[in-house]
Amino acid sequence: MNKLALLAFSVLMLGAVFFLLQPSASAFTILFACNNNGSCNPGEDYINCPQDCCSAQCTACLNPTCTETDGICHIECYVPGTQCSVFRSTCDDLNWGATICYDDDSTVQCCSAVPEDCSAGQFCTAGSCTDCSTVCDGNCQSSACYGTDPDCDSLGNATLACCGNATCDTGEDCVSCSADCPGSVVCDLNTDCDDTNSLTVDVCHNPGECDSYCTNEACTIACDANSDCDDTNSLTIDTCLNPGTCDASCSNTACSVACSLDSDCDDSNSLTVDSCVNAGTCDSYCSNSTCTIVCSSDSGCDDNDPLTTDACLNPGTCDSSCQNTACSIACNSDADCDDTNDETTDTCLNAGTCDASCSNEVVEAPCSSDADCDDGNPDTIDSCYRPGTAGAHCLHELGEAVEQPTTEGEFSVELVEVPESAERGSLVDVVVRVLDAENNPLEGATVSIADSSGDLTQLTALPDGRYSGSFAIAPDYPLGEQSFNVVVEKDATTGESPFELNINKTKISIDVLSPTIPQQAIGATVDFRIKLSYPDSTPVEDANVSAVVGEEEIIFSSEGEGIYLASYPLGEEHLGLLEFTVSATDSAGNDGTTTISLQVLTQEEYAWFIAGLLLLLLPLLIVLLLVLLFYMRFKHILKLERQRAKYQMMRKKAQVMIAASSGEKKKELMAKEAYLDKLIEKNRKSLALMRKRSWLTLGDIPMDLYFGLRALLYDIRHFPRFLRGKKKEKKNRAELQKIDAEISNTKELIKKLENDFYKQKIPPDEFKKALFEYREKIHLLGIKKKKLL
Repeated sequence: MNKLALLAFSVLMLGAVFFLLQPSASAFTILFACNNNGSCNPGEDYINCPQDCCSAQCTACLNPTCTETDGICHIECYVPGTQCSVFRSTCDDLNWGATICYDDDSTVQCCSAVPEDCSAGQFCTAGSCTDCSTVCDGNCQSSACYGTDPDCDSLGNATLACCGNATCDTGEDCVSCSADCPGSVVCDLNTDCDDTNSLTVDVCHNPGECDSYCTNEACTIACDANSDCDDTNSLTIDTCLNPGTCDASCSNTACSVACSLDSDCDDSNSLTVDSCVNAGTCDSYCSNSTCTIVCSSDSGCDDNDPLTTDACLNPGTCDSSCQNTACSIACNSDADCDDTNDETTDTCLNAGTCDASCSNEVVEAPCSSDADCDDGNPDTIDSCYRPGTAGAHCLHELGEAVEQPTTEGEFSVELVEVPESAERGSLVDVVVRVLDAENNPLEGATVSIADSSGDLTQLTALPDGRYSGSFAIAPDYPLGEQSFNVVVEKDATTGESPFELNINKTKISIDVLSPTIPQQAIGATVDFRIKLSYPDSTPVEDANVSAVVGEEEIIFSSEGEGIYLASYPLGEEHLGLLEFTVSATDSAGNDGTTTISLQVLTQEEYAWFIAGLLLLLLPLLIVLLLVLLFYMRFKHILKLERQRAKYQMMRKKAQVMIAASSGEKKKELMAKEAYLDKLIEKNRKSLALMRKRSWLTLGDIPMDLYFGLRALLYDIRHFPRFLRGKKKEKKNRAELQKIDAEISNTKELIKKLENDFYKQKIPPDEFKKALFEYREKIHLLGIKKKKLL
């Protein structure tokens, strides 16, 4: 049994098992029988009995089950309705990929349903396309040759002899029958003479005739680009028509100049920047862009820095700008004004500001001896403390007189600056002077302030035995007159000096976080969100918070970290101005109040309000986007300029090395120099293109406007911090003073840089670059300072 018979037997056995295993099948019927007699009997075909119907399965049918093929088309393998349903009898015994004639002018592949047309002037013979004869020889090969073979009529019949009858008949021409059609047809149109050269004029002479011929004459090109048509007149538009061709010509059309000076573009609006672009040329036009007024008064330039003098230049105009000049602080406290003269009272006026100044007034000593302190009361012991000095004062004590201690190691404390009262949650600034037993200033001691609970706050040592610092009063500190001690320690000796402070309740600060828009619509629910804090910014926890509107009370709930929430629906009865009085009281009795005012509008009024608000914000958004776009271009220009400087420096270095080299090393360096020249030229083109596209270079916009916008964006991003003011100033005073010193030094460098520029000691590009870097440093220091406030 061969392999094909074994395969057929296996298929039959699998089919029988399949039908026997079906639950609904009780029997099956054999529809055919392959007797393997070598003849293809009725009921047998190439699928069910390939060993009788084909020597191998018909490959022309492309049956996917074929395993053995002979590549030959067999007529007996043709089965209608299968893949080979288009089998053609003339393909019998041909290779299955053979091609036969489908009709006179098309071919078809065996077992393919799609015929393919022969090209024009061809006919099909022996299964392939053949060119028709163009000679008049009395023989017509096929009806498909009509119109090509002069011997064929429309029915494909041969006609009478056509060449030699002294008539140039249809199908004859100068080539096929020169006897009847003398000459030659070279061209019918000028386009037939196209030599693909745009710089020649192509002409067909005697078009369509046997004596036709072509000429291609070189022409003079008038222009290749608009620049070739420049008539040196800036008041004409120079245009090259059909550039680079024989039809090129120049057009110089007079134009009207829109403007010659910026003043020609004045729109009488002080809030626009009027400029003439491409002044005095045909491309000139006016630009009246809305400007951003940086400031209208000196108060609009407040940078929250008490150490600068704030001024608004050109207030209320497009040229307005802020100037914040660092000032030198004369004094920060009375201690800075100490003239070491005990006969004067040293005072710092406007401490820590630009207006600070020292006052040293001679004060007559209240007493020079104990006799000066006699109060006429025999029950008191009258004494003069520190007689003859500005700090002298009288003491009146009941009991026996006790001399001032003079034993070595004992101390006395003078309260130089100590307030009489303080609020809870605040910082109390104190300055004390410590004297030893001989009334000399005590240096190098550890001096602290102790509150009623025994907590110590160490003071900072100053010259002349003075010590200063700040200690905090807790929000729940007991009210009324409270005792505090100045504790002095030196060389294992300790001394104390008490003083009194009247502690008052503190004011709870109420910050309204929402609603942020005071206009609300009827039917809306207002979500109140407030933050409670003490003067030192500590959040107020577990406070009782409520709001009163009319006769109705709203209770707030705590969200934690000093945040309290409440909601209130708005009805038609609330139309108009609505005021909410918010009150807060903590567990220690500190309280605070504020008022939230809302304008309740109808739905239509609220819609108009929102639309107006969006219209107001849209120009600002556009301006900010333009500034951002210009800034990005500027950064790219700056990058290219730095890159150019780097390449030029590398090129100079290469030139020095070339001068000192020889042989192969010199060739290698010269190749590197040539490569750097290419990079420099590429950089130059990129820089020229960028500058042409954008007017925003470092020197073309006011730097103050640039840095002012950056500062404004920072304040917007950190809006809550912007409102805190100077609450952190005392805590970070040392670091703030260090930052102020750096800013002052940088501004001095800017002054020196400007002087060098005015004296032409540095080129403009280096001046602009250095100036920008200094201004950037000041801007970053300013941001760092704001974070510490």
